[in-house]
Amino acid sequence: MRAHLEAWLQSRWYGRNRPPWLLRQLSRVQAGLVRLNQRRRQGAWHAPVPVVVIGNLTLGGTGKTPFVIWLATRLREMGLRVGIVSRGYGRRRHDVRPVEEGSDWREVGDEPLLIHRMTACPVVVGRDRVAASRMLIDRHRPDIILCDDGLQHYRLGRDVEVAVIDGGRRFGNGWLFPAGPLREPLSRLEDVTFRVWNGGTPPEESGIGMQLLVEEAVALASGERRPLELFAPGPVQAVAGIGSPQRFFDTLRARGIEVIPIEPGDHQPWQPSARDEGIPVLMTDKDAVKLPVCEGRPWWRVPVQAQVSHADELLDQLRALAMTAG
Repeated sequence: MRAHLEAWLQSRWYGRNRPPWLLRQLSRVQAGLVRLNQRRRQGAWHAPVPVVVIGNLTLGGTGKTPFVIWLATRLREMGLRVGIVSRGYGRRRHDVRPVEEGSDWREVGDEPLLIHRMTACPVVVGRDRVAASRMLIDRHRPDIILCDDGLQHYRLGRDVEVAVIDGGRRFGNGWLFPAGPLREPLSRLEDVTFRVWNGGTPPEESGIGMQLLVEEAVALASGERRPLELFAPGPVQAVAGIGSPQRFFDTLRARGIEVIPIEPGDHQPWQPSARDEGIPVLMTDKDAVKLPVCEGRPWWRVPVQAQVSHADELLDQLRALAMTAG
């Protein structure tokens, strides 16, 4: 039911028809709530180390998680101690807690668990990003904090804001939720420090470009790596419990693979069906962290690697901030 509702809203947000009257009225109510939330900037808590907030202006997937992983990895390569805080959307607990290698995704969230495993950086989750940041500082003394998906969490002060934008779909019909995909008005982009365009050509000289590269699949049980082309012509079951599942399906089809699409819904677990056990399953990393390793099952995750260009200014600024604070 949830997946069908999300699909219906997506068709309205990115279609050409005007949003229904009721959704437009609710969108105007949302505009008032946004203005109230933005007033929290005045009482924001500022950490003793630089804070970089990475978020998006639209609901749904924009490629934010791959960018966070890329940025954390690059900063570590530069010799900085990187800590990450995240809300941990969809988890069943509301406390503040660290993410460990063996954490249950239902306790810490699928994206924070994936980020921790991919970067080896300390990650703390909590709806209250201020409390999460305090715990991160007390336990790990980072040189810099990356706040995953906190552009609208104004209680946490920030030194740099990065907005990740879907370069293909952009901003849809331009309406605030629920009439459109926007979390805040488009004018909010004027305040952010950097814009990252995922796909397409950045419409501005200062924009950071990002392409998501997919080359191979990795078996969940054995770790075997296999080029995607070897799964052609298929069919395969393609599981994408992410904000923009169509992008994943299109990537596989571009490799000549017949796809049976499965959309559990963003942050939702996939429920395997016994009748499909003989068909290979290709899934996103975000889906894979929700599953146990099952021997004999033809389950494969498809890693995504962010290729980022024109990001020297961002990296130089973050290094300078961290060195000054140190």
